[in-house]
Amino acid sequence: MKNVRPATATAVKYYRRYVALILLFLFVLLSWHGYHHYVDFKAYQFELITQSVRGASAEISTAIAERQRSVKILAQQYASLIQELALNPDDEQKYTELQAIIKERFPDSFAFTISNNNGEPLLGNFELLINELCQLSIRKFVLNNNYKITLHPHPDEYHIDIMTSWKYKDNAMSSGVFFISFKPTIITRILKNAEIHDHKLYLLNNIKKNLIEISSQGTRIDIPNLDANFYLNEQQINRIGFRKKIAYANWDLVDIPNENIFSNYQKERLIQTLLIITGFLFISLVFLKLVRTEEKIRLKSEHEVEKIKDRLEQALSFSDVALWEYNLQNKTFFWSDRSTDIFERNLPTKFEDYIALIPANQQQSVRHSFEQCVTTGLPHRIEHQLITQQSNNNLWVEITGNIDHDPLNFTSKMIGLARNISIRKSIEQSRLSFEIQQKNTLVREVHHRIKNNLQGVVGLLRQHSKYESIDNTMLEHAISQLNSVSLVHGIQSDDSNQCISVAQLVVVICKATFSAIGVEITPSIQSSENTTHYLNEKNAVPIALIINELIFNAKKHSSEVSNDNIHIDVESSDAYITIKIQNDGAILPNNFDFEKAIGLGTGLSLIKSLLPRQGATLSIQQSNNAVLSVLILSNPVLTEQGNKHDGQRKPQNQDKKIA
Repeated sequence: MKNVRPATATAVKYYRRYVALILLFLFVLLSWHGYHHYVDFKAYQFELITQSVRGASAEISTAIAERQRSVKILAQQYASLIQELALNPDDEQKYTELQAIIKERFPDSFAFTISNNNGEPLLGNFELLINELCQLSIRKFVLNNNYKITLHPHPDEYHIDIMTSWKYKDNAMSSGVFFISFKPTIITRILKNAEIHDHKLYLLNNIKKNLIEISSQGTRIDIPNLDANFYLNEQQINRIGFRKKIAYANWDLVDIPNENIFSNYQKERLIQTLLIITGFLFISLVFLKLVRTEEKIRLKSEHEVEKIKDRLEQALSFSDVALWEYNLQNKTFFWSDRSTDIFERNLPTKFEDYIALIPANQQQSVRHSFEQCVTTGLPHRIEHQLITQQSNNNLWVEITGNIDHDPLNFTSKMIGLARNISIRKSIEQSRLSFEIQQKNTLVREVHHRIKNNLQGVVGLLRQHSKYESIDNTMLEHAISQLNSVSLVHGIQSDDSNQCISVAQLVVVICKATFSAIGVEITPSIQSSENTTHYLNEKNAVPIALIINELIFNAKKHSSEVSNDNIHIDVESSDAYITIKIQNDGAILPNNFDFEKAIGLGTGLSLIKSLLPRQGATLSIQQSNNAVLSVLILSNPVLTEQGNKHDGQRKPQNQDKKIA
C-alpha cells in the first residue's frame, strides 16, 4: 500500500498539467471555431434574405399579374352588363348585379367603377370610395394603357387598384376602363409566409423613397411602433439586407434584419464557449477524484460485471431467441437448443427442409433474401410464418443474419438469430382490424352526411318549384339528378361494406322518380341463382346519373306515365347485367345517332360524357312504336361485394423483408 500512494500522487500531478494544456488548447480551438461560425452565420443570413426577398417578390408579381388577368377576364365576360351600366349609371339593379358578381369573384375587393375613354368615372361616388388618387390612376391608364400598382390611402381601407380596358358592341358607349380596388390581403399573406424569424419584409414606394407601403402586419397604418411619417429611419435603411424591384408595381421589396440578431448570436457563441470550458473543467475535477479511487472502483466494477454476467446468462435461457448457423458449402443448418421451442417441431437440417416449413406464398421472398445476403453481403432480415401443427399456422418468426468470413476472406457460413414474434404480430393484426373498422364507420358516416346535405338541397329546390317564374321541367331535372346522387350515398351509408347493388339502385331511382307524380312503376328483376352485381365505387355516381337520365327521359317523353307505357327490366348473368328501359309511343328524331352524338339533347349529352370507357355500353334505338334504351354493365364497372375499389382482388403480402 505504501507504493500505491506515490504512484497515485505522480499520476495526479501529471493529470493536472494535462488538464491545463487541454483547457488552453480547447479555448483557442473554440475561439477559432466561434469566429468561423459567426462568419458562416452572416453568410447564411444573407443567403436566407436573398432567397426570401426573391421568392416573395416573384410571388407578389405573379399575384398582381394573375389579379390583372382575372379582372380582364371578368370585364370580357360581363362586357354587356358593363356597357348597360355605362349607358345607364343610375340603374341600381344593374349596379347591384355587377357588384354582387365582383364580390363573389373577388371577396377582397373594396370598390369598383366604370369610366369612359377620357378616364372620367361614370358611376356615382357618393360614399367617396373612389378618391382623387384612384381617379388619377384611371387617367394615367387611359393615357399610357398601362398602370403600375401603388398603395392608395383611404379613411376606410388602404387599397390597391387594378384596371383594364373593356369594349363591347358599337354604341354610344362601346368602350372604356373597368376599375376595381382591392384590399392588399394577398400581398400581406405572401409577406407573412416568406418572412424569416428575426427579419421584417417591407414593400417600399420606389418613387417616394423609403416610404413604407405594406408589411406582413398589413398596410403602413397597421404597423405598430411606426413613425408618423411612415418612412424608414436611418438605422433601418442601413440594415437593409437585400432589395428587389416588384414587377407591375412602383414597389421595392426589402428585408431588414433585427438590430440585435448578430450581436445576440455572438453572445450565444460566447456563452456556449464558456459553458463548454466550464463543463470540461468540472468533468476534469470529477475525473481527478475518480483517479484517486480508481483501484477501489475497478475492483468493485469487476465484481458487478461478474454478477451481471450471471444474470444475463440466466435471462437468455428463458428468452425466445435462438442462434443458427448455415454452412454455405454443404448447405446445412445448425440450431441452438432454444430453437426447438421456437419451431415447435424437429429442426430442419437442409435449406430445402427449412423452406418447406414456410407457407408457399412467402417462400420466394425468403429465398431471395438469403441469396441477396450471400451475393451482396447485405444483412439478412425477414419475418415469415412457420407451418406447425400446434399453432395452426399462426407462428411468426424473425430471422436475422449475416455472412461470416473465414481468415482467408472466403464466404463460408451465415450466422444469425431466430426470434418468436407471434405475440407482436397478433397485436399488430388486432390494431389493423380495429383501424379498418374505424375507417369503415367514418366513411359510412361521411356518406350519410352527404346524403342528408343533398336531400336538404333537393328540399330547397322543391320549394322553389312553386314559383311560376321558374322552369319546373329543368328544376325537376336537376332535382332528379341530385336525388340519384343522394341515393348512391344513402345506399353506401346503410351498407357496412359501402357496396351498391345495381338492381337495388335501379329500384330506388325508379321509386324516387315516379313517386313525385304519384305513379308506381316497379322494375322487373331477373337474375340467375347467386348472381348479385355491385358497382365499383368510383363508377357508382356516374352510373346512377346515367340510369336517372334514362328513366327521367322516359318519363319526360311519355304521353302517359304508367306501367303500360314505361317498362324497366334488369337482367343479370354471371359476367354482366343488362338494364332495359322502353318508352312506348315515343319516337326518335330522324337523324338521331347516339354513337355519333347526332341529335342528342342536354340529358343524352350528359349520359354520353358520363359513360365509362370500359365495362359499360349503351344503345338507344327505335323499336317499332317505342324507344328502347339498353345499358350493359360488366367488369371493371362491376365488382364483387367487399372489393369495391376495383374489379379484381389483390393478394395481401403477409411477409416483410428488409435487406
